[in-house]
Amino acid sequence: MSITFTEVSFTYQTLTRRQRARLVAESALHNENKYVIHGNSTGNKSRSEHDQAYDTHMEQTGNSSGEMNPDEKNTTNQQATAKNAMPAVSSVPSEPATSATPSAQTPPPHSTSAQQWGETPHTPWALQNVSFSIEKGMFIGLAGHTGSGKSTLLQHMNGLLTPTCGTVSVDGFSTHNKKHKKEIIKRVGLIFQYPERQLFAPTVAEDIAFGPRNLGLTPHEVNKRVAWALEHVHLNPSEYMHKSPFELSGGIQRRVAIAGVLAMQPHYVIADEPAAGLDPAAKRTLLELFKNLNSEGVSIIMASHNMNDLAQYCSRVLVLNKGQQLCFDTPEVVFSPENEHTLRSVGLEIPDLYACASRLRKQGIPLTYPTAHTTHELAEQLAYILNHKAAQYE
Repeated sequence: MSITFTEVSFTYQTLTRRQRARLVAESALHNENKYVIHGNSTGNKSRSEHDQAYDTHMEQTGNSSGEMNPDEKNTTNQQATAKNAMPAVSSVPSEPATSATPSAQTPPPHSTSAQQWGETPHTPWALQNVSFSIEKGMFIGLAGHTGSGKSTLLQHMNGLLTPTCGTVSVDGFSTHNKKHKKEIIKRVGLIFQYPERQLFAPTVAEDIAFGPRNLGLTPHEVNKRVAWALEHVHLNPSEYMHKSPFELSGGIQRRVAIAGVLAMQPHYVIADEPAAGLDPAAKRTLLELFKNLNSEGVSIIMASHNMNDLAQYCSRVLVLNKGQQLCFDTPEVVFSPENEHTLRSVGLEIPDLYACASRLRKQGIPLTYPTAHTTHELAEQLAYILNHKAAQYE
């Protein structure tokens, strides 16, 4: 059981079927290492071979004539410029997702004139050649500068967005296949930033019950799930079920909204900066909630700008930079001293504990590595070293 991204690229541009097919054909050719795209050139492949690959794809998609359907014809005039300036696909396949360090998995080379990255829907690539796999039971942290593609990537995991090129599968179900949508939605719960803004029902119970009812569950099973979900976010069902969600505090509202996702009993919970705007106590409660869910076997994928949280709670960290995968490894490797310069160069900070341990080692204190994940663990390491040195002088 896993969520798997394979050579995923995504653009917010609206593409006709012909434009999409040409992108896929180009991607298939470069993945075979038979040609390299630079700008609008065809590299080592001849023009006829390029068109042959394109025509083959059109035949496979049931449009061998290459004619556009009526919807495409309506958009062609509006997109003539975009069609003539269609961005190219990355020139080489990406490295394996389990690269040991950021520098070991540098983004693939590409032509800046043909490929661009940007933060708005009007620029071509939001994601580019992203490949990794999330196995059952993992706690994954997603890091990257503002606009690096974190939210876009998360929305691919439950099929809210589908790749322009490449594939995303959830437990073997492809997000491209509309017949698989219901199975994917059942397996993947997505928590947006500020999920409390999605509350709409007159009571907490009605709001949480919305998802399970749409699964076709019986009223008895729906009520059981509502109570179960409230308990998992540390709210007393008898106290909160009949209250209006709009009369609750912001932190409680967020927990109610998360309960609505948990009531679907997903295999994967995706959280897009879930602690944003919370006070320290509410934030700690929420992160511990995710930790407890993970201990029960639920996979957690959490985007955050707080490197301290990712280092403390996550088993692996995926770093994005300008829509491309920079690295995917354990916190000890991602935040190691060797990678500090690389992370800072893409706008990320080193977690406080890792930075403190790094400075202590530079002062000659022989801290072991990997370093501690909590202040208590770091204090224990220091106490052991100091006690050991004191024993040497006795």
